[in-house]
Amino acid sequence: MHPYLRFWAKTRDRSGSAYHPVALHGLDVAAAGRRLLETNGGLRRRLARTSGLAEEPLLDWVSFVLAIHDIGKLADSFQNLRPDLMLLLQQRTSALPYVERHDALGLGLWCEVLFPSLVARRALGFATGSQAEWRDLLKPWLSAGFGHHGKPVSYRKKELTAKLFPASVQLAAVGLVEALAELLLPTGLPFQASLGEEQDHQEDRFIASSWLFAGTAVAAASLSSIVSAI
Repeated sequence: MHPYLRFWAKTRDRSGSAYHPVALHGLDVAAAGRRLLETNGGLRRRLARTSGLAEEPLLDWVSFVLAIHDIGKLADSFQNLRPDLMLLLQQRTSALPYVERHDALGLGLWCEVLFPSLVARRALGFATGSQAEWRDLLKPWLSAGFGHHGKPVSYRKKELTAKLFPASVQLAAVGLVEALAELLLPTGLPFQASLGEEQDHQEDRFIASSWLFAGTAVAAASLSSIVSAI
């Protein structure tokens, strides 16, 4: 079993051993979001027009962002909401309370660990030297994806990452995101963006489109929950 499959995202009750892994739940929501845009031409075209992305690359990018929307649930504090499952899956437990929401933790993990790792491995298809520019450009979309509960997320407590995501968990998270990037973004980011002099304009478009994408993320998460319950 891949290490990243040892983290639960959903359970049917508080005592049973049945669970749905974070990795597979992310793919569920990605599939729901992609299908939503494929069948709703008006929404797809509006999102493409607002972001400046072509429709097919847009679908690939949306799928990836939605696939990692719940990666903050890998945090020890979230996993310890079901200490029995944490012990079963990881052979350890944690005493950390669930204080910081998993959506905000996901954004922090992306900014501090996952994005730098993907850049270092050229998994997103651009050079390390432009990392800061791409990080700032993509952040509105990632913030919208992590904010899939309908509330914008921010992350200000950098010291929480090492505390809530110990080294073994960070390795599992990197492995998961690399696998998802290979599956959904096999050639890197499926679009070209203008950096340098045109970056401010591109950032404005991504910020504007992130509001529409935020609603899409909420809808995708809700649709996935309905389908899973049937």
